[in-house]
Amino acid sequence: MAIYTLNKVSCEIKEEYAKAQYFLGLIYNIKKERDLAKAAYKNVSSDILEEYSKAQFMLGVMEQSILEKYNYWVNIPKQSEQYRIESYQINIAKSIVELLDDQFKNELYKIFDKISEILKKLFVNNIYEERIAHYTNLKVSKLLLSRKANNEKFEPLSRLRLNTINLMNDPEEGQLINRLLGLDSKITTQDSAFIACFTLHHDSLNQFRLYAKEEQQEASGLSLVLDKDFFAKEHNAARIYKKDILLNQDPAKDGENTLAAMPLYRCIYFDPSSGLIKVAQREKWSFWREFKLEGKCRWYEENKLAENNWKEYIHGKDHQDGIKEIEDSVKKGLEELSKLVAAMNFDEMNSKEHELLAEIVLPLRYLMKHMAFKEEQECRIVYVTKMENPLVKYDKEIKRIYIDYEPSVMEHLEKIYLAPKAKDEKTFMEYLCAHGQNVRQHKVTKESNGRVQVKISQNPFR
Repeated sequence: MAIYTLNKVSCEIKEEYAKAQYFLGLIYNIKKERDLAKAAYKNVSSDILEEYSKAQFMLGVMEQSILEKYNYWVNIPKQSEQYRIESYQINIAKSIVELLDDQFKNELYKIFDKISEILKKLFVNNIYEERIAHYTNLKVSKLLLSRKANNEKFEPLSRLRLNTINLMNDPEEGQLINRLLGLDSKITTQDSAFIACFTLHHDSLNQFRLYAKEEQQEASGLSLVLDKDFFAKEHNAARIYKKDILLNQDPAKDGENTLAAMPLYRCIYFDPSSGLIKVAQREKWSFWREFKLEGKCRWYEENKLAENNWKEYIHGKDHQDGIKEIEDSVKKGLEELSKLVAAMNFDEMNSKEHELLAEIVLPLRYLMKHMAFKEEQECRIVYVTKMENPLVKYDKEIKRIYIDYEPSVMEHLEKIYLAPKAKDEKTFMEYLCAHGQNVRQHKVTKESNGRVQVKISQNPFR
C-alpha cells in the first residue's frame, strides 16, 4: 500500500516527489530489491538539498567498493545536514580513494567500517543510563554553577572543559589500541585529543577519593549528575574528529568559541596480559541503591522491581539492547577488526598509508582503557583536532590547554552528591541551584518538585 501511494506522487510537485522517491528507496532497500531501490534514489533531484543528499549517501552505502561509494558521496553538498553527519566518513573515503596503491583501498575502508560499527555500539543510549555523573572538586563546581554578575540570562562563571590527554591517570592512554591490534606504536597522528570524563556511578567512594578532591583531600568534592540531554542525541563520528577545521568548524554561540553538544561513548576496558575485554556499565549495587532510594513501594516490592529492571538492563527488552548484547557485539567487532588489521601487509605500506590507518583508528584510540581502571565505569566525550583550531584555549593561571563545552551544567543538572567530607557545603549548593533554577526545563516529578536534589553520599568514609 505504501509503495502504491508513494508511486502516485507527481514529479511536478518537486519536493514531495523527492521525499516520496527517497522513501521508496528505503522500502525497496529493506525488501532487498536493489535495482528498484537504486532507481528510486536516482530519481531524487539535486534541487531538493536534503533528500538529494540522503539519497546520494544511500546509493554509496549500497555499493561494495570504496571507489563506487565515493563516486556518490562526492556529490553530497557541504551545506547539507547529511554532510554534517557523515563528513568524517566522506573525508576518510576521499583520502582512501586518493591513495596511489589500489591494493589497500578496500581493506582500509573495511577497517573504517568496522570501527564505525563498534562506535555505534559504544554510544550511550540505554534507558537505564539516562543520568551520567561528572566528579569534580568544590572550586570547579562553584564556577560551573554560579551566575555571572549583572547578567539577566544565566551565564556560568565557567563552562565544563575538555582537557588534553596528558591529564589522564592511565599511563598507557591512547596506546592500548596498538597493542590490541598489533600495530606499531609509531602508527599515530599529530592531532591533539581533548577529553571530558563521566561515569555511570553517581555516588562512588572510589571516584570521590580519586577525582573529587579539594586541596588534595580525599572525598572532599562532589558528583554532578546530569541528564542525557547534556550530550548529543545521535552517534556521529564526524563530531569526534575535526580534520579540516577551516571548512568544517563548529559554530560559536553568543560570540564565544564553545564546542556544541557531543556524543557520549562508553569506554572499553582491555587487559593486555589475558586479552579480557569489558565495556563500561552500571554495577548491580549502585543500580539497586539508586532505584530503591527513588522508590515509593514497600521494601520487598522495591526489591522485585529493582531486580526486574536490572535484568532488563543486562539482557534488554522491547528492541532495547542490553549490556550483555552491547559487550558481546563490541568483543566480536574488535576480534573482526584485529583480523582485518592482521591481514594488512605493513611492510608494503608507505608513510601516507600508515598515517591514514592511524587516522581511521583514531576514534577508538581514546575510548580504550586498561582493565585496572574498570571500577571507574567511565564514559567519555572525545574531540580530536589541531592546535590551531579557534576552540582551543589556554588558561594562564593553571597553565592548561582546554576547550569549553557549550551545554550548561546547571541547565542539565539533576542531582548533586556531596562526598562525605563535603557535607557542610549542602546549604550553599542548594543556594546555587535555587538561583540557577530558571534555566532548567526538566519535568516536575513527585520526588524532585522540579528542583536539583542535593544529597550527602551514602558511602562511609573516615
